[in-house]
Amino acid sequence: MKSLKKKAEDFWKLFSEKENEIRTLMDENKIMERFSDIDSMFEIDMPFMMGKSSEGKYELIFNPAGLKSRYFIADYFKRKMPVELKKKWVFYDMKPVMGIKNMRLLINDENFYEEDFSILINNVDAERKRADITALCPKFFNQKKVFEENEMYNVIYNIMDALLGEGIVESYLGIIKIEDMKTKPQEALTLREFSTKMNEIMEENSWAKNPKILDRYNTYRCDIENIEDLRAVRNDIVVGFSSNMEVVEEYTGESNEYEYMSGQGCIYGMLFYNNSEVPNEEKIPLRDKFENILAETPEYGDVFEIFGAATGLYKSYIDIIIYDYELFGIMLERLETGREFPGLSYKDFRVSSEIRKIINTSEMIS
Repeated sequence: MKSLKKKAEDFWKLFSEKENEIRTLMDENKIMERFSDIDSMFEIDMPFMMGKSSEGKYELIFNPAGLKSRYFIADYFKRKMPVELKKKWVFYDMKPVMGIKNMRLLINDENFYEEDFSILINNVDAERKRADITALCPKFFNQKKVFEENEMYNVIYNIMDALLGEGIVESYLGIIKIEDMKTKPQEALTLREFSTKMNEIMEENSWAKNPKILDRYNTYRCDIENIEDLRAVRNDIVVGFSSNMEVVEEYTGESNEYEYMSGQGCIYGMLFYNNSEVPNEEKIPLRDKFENILAETPEYGDVFEIFGAATGLYKSYIDIIIYDYELFGIMLERLETGREFPGLSYKDFRVSSEIRKIINTSEMIS
């Protein structure tokens, strides 16, 4: 299977060859007529959009749609964009703010306008950096058309992405409720007022104005009291953190992030070593040292990246996403870690996957 690294290289090579034709279609307002043909040319399973900014820059926007694994792909592709394309193009790894002046969204054959919406701010959690809101849209309930719940949320998230930008929506909006209120509360905000209020909330609480989805980490603990074999991989975790909890949860088969990403040519995996002889106060500093060793390799960011780590009773773990599995194996052959990390091993992020000792990393090369 082609690696994500190779897919990204092929994508930008083909895009560079076709971009003049694409820009011509956009200038002549013919891009929609040919968009399906353009989309099918590229070997990547992710929707993308094209447009033109008020400054005259052509825009290519990947649409991760809130799926954490797809942000990894979009971010990787953005970093691989050829420098020469930046003269005429702007590439986004998530939907940017599009403003709300004269906003009109056509979703499910229904037109939605700025004035169709009002917002109530229910709660602001400064510590968790989340604002809970209620969205009011009488059009959902007053029309002959019956809107399913998923359709309503699709509309709201599209409106919020255009209003605030996908980064802020995914990072700072918590619980979103949709309610049918016959009378609009006095404290309800228009979309413009809500946009201003969110900017004030971010300013008051020193929240980043341009948050990165992949920089948001969750901490977790494992219930190890009733597990018979604590020495099994990841059964012994006392504390961990991850920017992709779906993958952590999927280790025991709860979601399909691993299958999706491996189908795109990249693998979630883990490096781990025995820490049972390491004093408790030294376990995390030693793991941090190992992270630094990995981050300083020439292949970091191009072939693989760290997306989490965990400390257990018997092992320490570094969770990685691999963009080129073969090159990652070659990198490990050159990795010099000394005797500080005994029994250093690699394992794909699946319970059933085999454990491979780093002593003979040539086995990893497929």
